[in-house]
Amino acid sequence: MSVSRKLTPSSFDVAVLAKELSAILVNTRLNSITNLSKTTYLLRFHASTTAIDQCQTKDQMLIDTYSKPSVIIEPGFYMHTTRFDWSKAIPPTAFSNRLRTEICNLICTGVSQFYFDRVIIMEFSRYNSEFKRYLIVELYGRGNLLLTDENYKVLAAQSKMAGQHLGGNYFSMHGDDRVTLVDIEKLCTLDHFKQIIARASKQKGQNACFRAALAKDFFLGGSASAIVLRAVNCKTSIKAKVVQEDEELMMKLWRVCEGVLKCLIEAAKSSFTSLLSRGYIYFYRDDELTIINTGEGDLDDTITTAIRVAEYHMFDIRSIYQEGTLYRADDIKEYESYNRTLDEYNSFLVTARAYQSRAQLIQKAKLTLAHAHDTTEDRMASLLSSAAQKRLLADCILWKAAEIDYLTKQMEFVFKTWHVTWNDIITWLNCGSANIPFLEAISSIDTIKKIVSFNISIFASDIHDMSYEDCTPFLALSKAGVTANQEIPDLEADYGTEDDPEQQTCSPRKDGEAKPISEPTEAIIISVDVPFKGSAGTNAHTIANTLFEAAKEAEQKCERTLGHSSAYFNKVEKKATAEIDSAIKETDAKLIALQHQRPPLWFEKFHWFFSTDGYLVLSGRDAQSNELLVKKFMSPHDIFVHSEAHGAACTIVKAPRLTTADTIQQNKILRWIPPEQTMLEAGAFTVIHSKMWAQKIGAQSYWVYADQVSKTAPPGMYIGTGSFVIRGKRNFIPQQPLELGVALLWRYDAANVKNPDSDVLLPWQLAYSDKNEAITCTIEEVGQVPDESNKLLVLNTQKQKSQITTAEQTIKDNNKDERKRLQKERQAKIRAQKQQAKIKRLISEGRLEEAESYKKRIAEQGDDDLQNSAEDAGDSYPLEFCCLCGTLGHNKSLCTTSSMGKDYKKLFDSRVSPLLATMWKSIATIPTFNHNSGDTAICTNDFPVEEDQSYPQEGAEKAGGEKNMTSLGVSAMLSTKRPVGDELPGLVVMLAPYSVVRHFFGIIRVVPGDITKGKAHRLVQKMLLDDKGLGLSRYEQLCIKQIPEHAVVLGIPGSMNVQSCRTKK
Repeated sequence: MSVSRKLTPSSFDVAVLAKELSAILVNTRLNSITNLSKTTYLLRFHASTTAIDQCQTKDQMLIDTYSKPSVIIEPGFYMHTTRFDWSKAIPPTAFSNRLRTEICNLICTGVSQFYFDRVIIMEFSRYNSEFKRYLIVELYGRGNLLLTDENYKVLAAQSKMAGQHLGGNYFSMHGDDRVTLVDIEKLCTLDHFKQIIARASKQKGQNACFRAALAKDFFLGGSASAIVLRAVNCKTSIKAKVVQEDEELMMKLWRVCEGVLKCLIEAAKSSFTSLLSRGYIYFYRDDELTIINTGEGDLDDTITTAIRVAEYHMFDIRSIYQEGTLYRADDIKEYESYNRTLDEYNSFLVTARAYQSRAQLIQKAKLTLAHAHDTTEDRMASLLSSAAQKRLLADCILWKAAEIDYLTKQMEFVFKTWHVTWNDIITWLNCGSANIPFLEAISSIDTIKKIVSFNISIFASDIHDMSYEDCTPFLALSKAGVTANQEIPDLEADYGTEDDPEQQTCSPRKDGEAKPISEPTEAIIISVDVPFKGSAGTNAHTIANTLFEAAKEAEQKCERTLGHSSAYFNKVEKKATAEIDSAIKETDAKLIALQHQRPPLWFEKFHWFFSTDGYLVLSGRDAQSNELLVKKFMSPHDIFVHSEAHGAACTIVKAPRLTTADTIQQNKILRWIPPEQTMLEAGAFTVIHSKMWAQKIGAQSYWVYADQVSKTAPPGMYIGTGSFVIRGKRNFIPQQPLELGVALLWRYDAANVKNPDSDVLLPWQLAYSDKNEAITCTIEEVGQVPDESNKLLVLNTQKQKSQITTAEQTIKDNNKDERKRLQKERQAKIRAQKQQAKIKRLISEGRLEEAESYKKRIAEQGDDDLQNSAEDAGDSYPLEFCCLCGTLGHNKSLCTTSSMGKDYKKLFDSRVSPLLATMWKSIATIPTFNHNSGDTAICTNDFPVEEDQSYPQEGAEKAGGEKNMTSLGVSAMLSTKRPVGDELPGLVVMLAPYSVVRHFFGIIRVVPGDITKGKAHRLVQKMLLDDKGLGLSRYEQLCIKQIPEHAVVLGIPGSMNVQSCRTKK
């Protein structure tokens, strides 16, 4: 079957989407605008810190989803929030740059549907300011994206459309045909349904289709209209006139149409009273699709699911008609919000389109190769068959040589004696002359080539005498293909014999299929062509020799074809293989399965890895992150690692929970003795992230306890950002090789992930488990370390360069429109001064006529400017637009129709979005919503308050190790266990010293070299995907293709060389 998918939303879809977007985006700030393609945009928003801090839930996934929403827009197709990682982007277009200039860093103050049209309008402004900008998204036809000012004057547009121009008022250009949901509800009657059919029956072309009329007049859209037709087993191309003529069919269609309309209207109304609306995605059954095998093995479940996707709706189709529903329960997925429904649906489409494009290219190359094989085989079979038939015909001619020669001589006798022409012979055949009996043996005559075809009878006795056992070849050779029913005339009989008129024709008989019988009961008629030169005919032996030569030539040609076919096949196969490889290479980057955006782990803002002994090691990226790492994330028992190498990063090793059997006395402190291997790896990590990497030289490092690190400067010295003072004894670490390893870890949502080959927890799980395992530690006196005051070292790290924008420049950027207006006024004033100066010069020179003509031209230009100004004033729309209800005539502060209107002021005073407001302890009037997170349903009035796992502040913990300073649940989600079955974990890239990861799966070794680190991302992806020994599943390949560039590039300190540990390249 042909795959038909829903691509564009209906007005009902847009109504629900706009309400949800309003609940999510209002009072959020627009941070960035990114181009995913020339017509696709990704807008990232962020809620205020105050709004996030007052949320009752600590579910990071829930908070990130609604406090940092991202909206993807493709005009004409979709607009919705997205939770997927769209890592691929292109340079911004001119329109994107204009959007960044106008609306970036502004607050989204409203999102609404324009009446009941497929248009969404977003309002941006500043708090306590009259400055406004409107972003208008058109989701019909080709689609468009427009930016207007506070007077709805179009400032910029993505595309040029008929009826739209820059500087014009958008609402005046949009037309006056506006309806609301209430108007549509009034039209849901049987009379109006019949009127729609009556109007459509008078139309032509596509407008005459019942589906098109229903989609247009009831705003259902093509997909929902198709549901109405499928419910009564009608073709989607049925004409409205056919429906009008069948009263019973019309009533069936109306009953289903009424049910669909009621479901849509109910869903649209429910979106006004609740913040999130449910959505459904429908999939084709497995037996409805034929998936093309590309020869790359079994497809991943993710790709198979994406190929089966069909459509999405805001209602359950099964609630409309239960008899013979098109979709089974297993083919329907339900989601808690409509935005997520579209997000999942479009992610499926991305994968499905990429695979279909890939499959079509590969199938085309395979068909080319198969066609070459079939063509060659058919050619050889045709040559062999032709040679066999010619030999058989030659044998028959030799066997019937006397009869053929006799007929030829009779023709020669007629030409010579009666002096007739070829046209006379044709006339005799058509008239059925009875005076010439041998004419009955003629089947046809070619007067151009001078060839006469004689019918010769072959009997069963002839076949046996010719040493043939089967008559099947003779039947195939027969012109008629069946045995002859008529009696062959006696050629020596009297000329006055009366002939059958059916035999007196020069046209050949029709072909038929011969039955393979070994003993024919009647004669088999074959046709023999005898060429004539003038009045002389060719004898039978000459004709037979000619056929034998032709058969021999055909056999030789078949041998030559067989000899050349091998080289031809190799050439075609080589070309087809190249085309398949090219198709795979071209579509490889597009064949992806979009991954959900997972909240970043708290330590991913630093360089990090887990040591061989299972301890978390963190290192700063620059001076600012070094300062943050030491001040906020280093607890009293952690280990601080540094190097005397210039530019070395500050590194800390997170200590476990310390326990001891001895009682800690007064003036004693509990010390943790870190494992030697962990310290070697941490020291190597510190030196790697220093200037030593570029110099390709190793260096020593050292470690101290956290209480030896201070920001207190010695007298007369200043300690800047990222610099620290170390007091006391330093423990030096031997020099280690400068080698990094790129390892792949899988982030599972379930805790306590175990190695599939062992029941033992992975090392980094043991490090943060709640067990009180024995940790090697010692008890030292508190005053022991500070007494070594003579050992003091000041660490300085390189600061990160930052751009400084002056307050004056900021004010200028915020007043660009005013500057443009003043510039235009200055230019007009200068132009007027030049015109007056030219008039004075002409008068002074006595050129009065030229001066008067120049004055008239200036006056005409002035009149044109006034007329244009009047037209612009006429385009201005006197009515105000409400961004809450999407109608004209009032503003949002006076809106009474929107459910959010009464809470609008309260929301803006609190500067919180409606969805985040439901998570607050107050603001009870906001409509509630339900959100499913895993197996736990989190409701508005019952948010679980999780234990605060905030990161340690400086000095917050004293000696004794009462609290684990790192979140225990985070590390348990990382594992080297590869995904199997239905598991879909996220991929995390860990860059660690090579000694840590050398036994891991799929390791890439990185050493100092000459390749710029910007190429590391592409090289790592290519080496992992090209390594056949890894046995990557399709899901693992898709995840590797989507590794973010920053995850690899930021972890490599400089120029490098890479080597795969399996291929040694």
